[in-house]
Amino acid sequence: MNQYNFNVFSPPEFEEFSRDLLQEHLQISFESFKDGKDGGIDFRYSVNLVNNIIVQCKRYKDFETLFRELKKEIKKVDKLIPERYILSTSVDLTKHQKDEILKLFNGYIKKNSDIIGSKDLNNFLSKYPKLEKKYYKLWLSSTNVLTNILHGSIYNRSDFTQEEILKNISLYVENTSIHESYSILSKYNYVIISGIPGIGKTTLAKMLIYKYVSEGYKLIQISRDIDEAESVFIRGENQIYFYNDFLGKVFLEQKLQKNEEIRIIQFLRKIKKDKSKKLVMSTREYIFQQAKSYYDEFEKLDSCIIDLEKYNEKIRAKILYNHLFFSDVPQEYIERLIQRDNFIKIIKHRNYSPRIIEFLTFDYEEYCDNGQNYFNSFMNLLNNPKKLWKRPFEKHITLVSRYFLRVLFILGGYAHTDDIKKALESLIAYENKSYTISYHREDFFNSLVELNKSFINNENDLITFQNPSIQDFLLYNIASNIELITGLLESALYFDQLFTVFGSPKSKTGRLNVNKSIMKVIEQLILERFESLRYSRFARSNKSLNENFNKLMDINNFFHFESFPEIEKLYVEKLQSEVNKNNDSEVVHLLSLISNVKDQITWDKDKLVLSLIDSIDSLDNTDDISLLEELFPEEYDEFHYEIESKFEEMINWEIFIIDEEDIDELNDLKDKIEHIELNFSMSFCTQITDLEDMIEELENNNEDEVKEKQVIIDTRKEINFQNQKDDLIAMFRSLKK
Repeated sequence: MNQYNFNVFSPPEFEEFSRDLLQEHLQISFESFKDGKDGGIDFRYSVNLVNNIIVQCKRYKDFETLFRELKKEIKKVDKLIPERYILSTSVDLTKHQKDEILKLFNGYIKKNSDIIGSKDLNNFLSKYPKLEKKYYKLWLSSTNVLTNILHGSIYNRSDFTQEEILKNISLYVENTSIHESYSILSKYNYVIISGIPGIGKTTLAKMLIYKYVSEGYKLIQISRDIDEAESVFIRGENQIYFYNDFLGKVFLEQKLQKNEEIRIIQFLRKIKKDKSKKLVMSTREYIFQQAKSYYDEFEKLDSCIIDLEKYNEKIRAKILYNHLFFSDVPQEYIERLIQRDNFIKIIKHRNYSPRIIEFLTFDYEEYCDNGQNYFNSFMNLLNNPKKLWKRPFEKHITLVSRYFLRVLFILGGYAHTDDIKKALESLIAYENKSYTISYHREDFFNSLVELNKSFINNENDLITFQNPSIQDFLLYNIASNIELITGLLESALYFDQLFTVFGSPKSKTGRLNVNKSIMKVIEQLILERFESLRYSRFARSNKSLNENFNKLMDINNFFHFESFPEIEKLYVEKLQSEVNKNNDSEVVHLLSLISNVKDQITWDKDKLVLSLIDSIDSLDNTDDISLLEELFPEEYDEFHYEIESKFEEMINWEIFIIDEEDIDELNDLKDKIEHIELNFSMSFCTQITDLEDMIEELENNNEDEVKEKQVIIDTRKEINFQNQKDDLIAMFRSLKK
């Protein structure tokens, strides 16, 4: 039997749970009352308007507190004169303690069994498995399940401590998204969670993860790209992958690695077929929309998107209530929020987010000096959420730590300890030309300690930001400081520092665009340090290509050459050197680099085209052939037969290995072949006919089944807030002690 910790509930949640449990146990329906001052009744069962059965729920951690509160209830009970009075409490009671309560209530409680303590609740609950499933946060926090989670095989498990797990479970407010996302995950084996920053995507993802890890799944956290998941994929072994912010933490990565979007789609298909695998991915909604416009493959994922962009007011209120209840916010602060129903202005604010709620409750001292200012502090951050980290950044960490965070930011928020140490010391040396900045040998390691678990995570010499909102703030903090931007660039030790954050008019990914003077700084750095600037070890460069090739790709993505002739000259010189190497493995990338300077490059076109044809290994990878046709129509026509033969070879192989029982895959392959026919003036009638026959046979076999509709989840239904206002006011007033 599971041993549940009922203190994972807030008081309103414990009342709701007790009501459902006793209704099931007694086979009667109770009348419920709004939260707040209840006159001694949480819910009742009555006939002919008489208080036949009254239930009172008390969620406390110890008997002393419980008994003290029960003494206050006697006068209320004397007025009600119930035929039967039942007490439900989260406290684990001994026989002696029950006897004391029985004596206190002097005949209103008829028998010890109407005093229901923690052990009794656990006993009842074991009889009603439906309730176990309904109250998922109770189930996840049980001793047995928690042990399974903590003792399970978890890679990168620092975020999965008992303290963090219980905190996440306690604070989470149930809404339709948890059930709908679980349904999608069960159906597809993967789910993508999207929403605005700070809306609770990671918390929802973790709730899903806890469930599967408790059932024996091994958790693998993916940090960089989908190849990490492929490298530890074990067929038949229960594994759940967690890929948080898979398209970037603040903005769409300047470039996914070549065909990374295709590898993601292919891995999703692989996951979909293997019931022993689950994949949970999250992303900011605006980044996902950018990705869909940039990569056609992501358009196909609409059916598995959970939109968490907007909570209704009831959910918002419960989130705020839970955070206040489970945090250490002083009573005088809470009184300020309750005063004049100020909390309603918070939950209705256009910038409301669980992230701001968390910071103003669990870290309230960082943002507020006294209770009188507590409500104003809430409203100030809601009015300007970009300042969420302003005070901690400016007031609570050292100057060296502030430089540390800026360097980590322009390294992409993902850096090795040694790399960031060198980059930091380079920046401080540059700044010391104009300012006096104290820096000693131990300062770097002091900053590591100071920032760890508040601003950064430091695991196995890998440093990342604790929260994407820190990067939001740093973007805001740096954007208008041209002098600081210049220093960050001039002191750069790594090539990726020039491009990871800063964007040009050519950028399409929402980066920090810089003015002409800063563009000139970047140009000069490249001209002077092209060879000496290396990539940091965790740079988002293509590891299969040599360093110079990656540099050329970055330059090509960043500059309009007509405005930067010196850069174009360097680019052509270095590109010609790569062309002369005749490296077949780089030919696919070479084509796009040559495209805008093709008349300035000397190269063996026939060799390049044949190498390009040979390199194509997937029907998803036809863009390069389209580019070849566009840039070099003569060569395309000359080798048209070879290209068509290559496509036919791949199509026949795809048909050979396809799952003939998967109608989605059959239709997908048919669409790809028809796309190739249309775009490359080729004919594959035989292959298309074969696929149509297989599809028709499957459709005939399944003609009695209703065609599955696309699952699009929208959790943004509005509710009539006014009708709930009184209930919410009563709930928050119950926080008064």
